[in-house]
Amino acid sequence: MNNSERFEKIFIDFEVETKKKLSNKELPLEKCITILKDKRYNPYFREYDFIEFCRTIRNIKFHSNDDIYFYLTDETIKKLEDILEEVRHPFTVLSKSVRDNIYKATLSSSVKEVMQEMNKHNYTHIPIYDDKNHKLMGIFSEYSLYEYILNNEMVLIDNKTNFAQIIDYIKVDKVKERVLFEARNALYDDVVNKFIKKYKEKNKLECIMITENGKDDEKVIGILTIWDIIGKM
Repeated sequence: MNNSERFEKIFIDFEVETKKKLSNKELPLEKCITILKDKRYNPYFREYDFIEFCRTIRNIKFHSNDDIYFYLTDETIKKLEDILEEVRHPFTVLSKSVRDNIYKATLSSSVKEVMQEMNKHNYTHIPIYDDKNHKLMGIFSEYSLYEYILNNEMVLIDNKTNFAQIIDYIKVDKVKERVLFEARNALYDDVVNKFIKKYKEKNKLECIMITENGKDDEKVIGILTIWDIIGKM
């Protein structure tokens, strides 16, 4: 099979999979691509120009009565294959998050020691667990410390200060305005769209904590900060 034949086969599969996403086989492909691009779904948003280039070539080949020849490189075919794979298997939020060696602490952990680790490794949000049953109790960040200082006339954080002593400023219910919990299988593009919506509403969303089912009392298995999302956007 030459590249022209490979291109035709891949693009037909791409068209079928794209129309499945909108559950409308009658809708023209061009319209489907535009709708998905406008909704910021990838690869349609990120690779819109390339997809339109491929669609144009395919239309010319299909509708022309002349034997028009296009030289399609291996790189072009590989990129189209990758796009088709992403259409079939969109990225999950977990696949885009920090998953390995998530730094965490417990209620008995020293606040000062955790802050030193955050400063050393540029960590921004730390899951805090109960010492006994390892239930997620809260999220510690610079904002937590800011609120603690703001609401106390005298603040002393020494080597003996632990998270149990500042629990009111880190517990999950307290940080829900700034932290979004998502299930591991949630689609990355859906989560990004939530972030954009909250950003436009001037929400203080700072990071996304990923758990098995998106529940805020489950173990954190992945973390996405707002800077991770902005960087990829």
